[in-house]
Amino acid sequence: MSRLTTSFRSLFRLHAVIALALWCSLSAQLAAQELWFETGTLNPGLAPPPATLDRSTPMAAMEALLALTDAGHYSEAAHLLDLSDVPQADQAVVGTERARLLAVLLERKVIMPWNVLADRPDGWLDGAKENGQTGRVRRSIVIDTFELGSRRVPLRVNRLKPGENAEAVWLIARQSVANIPALHAAYGPTKLEKRLPNWARQRSFFGMYVWELLFVPMLVMVTAVFGWLTFRTFTWIGRDGPSRTLRVVAR
Repeated sequence: MSRLTTSFRSLFRLHAVIALALWCSLSAQLAAQELWFETGTLNPGLAPPPATLDRSTPMAAMEALLALTDAGHYSEAAHLLDLSDVPQADQAVVGTERARLLAVLLERKVIMPWNVLADRPDGWLDGAKENGQTGRVRRSIVIDTFELGSRRVPLRVNRLKPGENAEAVWLIARQSVANIPALHAAYGPTKLEKRLPNWARQRSFFGMYVWELLFVPMLVMVTAVFGWLTFRTFTWIGRDGPSRTLRVVAR
């Protein structure tokens, strides 16, 4: 009986050690997968965000950003930008302008990667961990990457927690916000486009601008005329060229 009791105690201790080791391993993994970036007061230079603004998940944040910018509500869209690097006194003006510039960039260059934007606060997507985007919690997600000079610049959305008792929210990362003016200069409207009237810069069929719809037929016509003139020139040379050559030789 004593031996049985001793064996039972040994088995219990072994199970306890294994359970403790598993718990420590799980805790270490959870600690390694940080849930958010801690920050101070979020955009204190802006008015309070709309009560209906949902920034709780990466998908909800990007949906709100597109909806607000499409409607021209850039001051409200500024609440979806991390303006930590902008002085508080300038955040309202700068945030509104950066939101406007970002809207142009999103419209012209970005195909929103909805498949990697989870509708969960922790950014979790089901799948294998080896994928890099799935099977783990995320606090930063790349929306797109741009060539800017000699470097590649990512457009990111980060999960921020502004204080211990505050809810974590998803916003365009402060580094990406800082890059918006340069990206707009590189990928925004050209000087020629800016000189066009507003009606010519509106979206039309198939997502094309009005000026593009007008320019394409003109380009086709010019190309056709140029081709016809080229054909006529070579036909004339082919027909009259030999006789002119003989007259020159005869002289």
